[in-house]
Amino acid sequence: MNKIKQHFSLIDMHFYEEEIKKVKIEETRDKIRN
Repeated sequence: MNKIKQHFSLIDMHFYEEEIKKVKIEETRDKIRN
């Protein structure tokens, strides 16, 4: 059970990091426009 939880949390972390990258890219684009 614990291993499954750890596995899912690793996947969640990966998606979380990807989302942060997207947000940072969007923020950078906004700065360039301004």
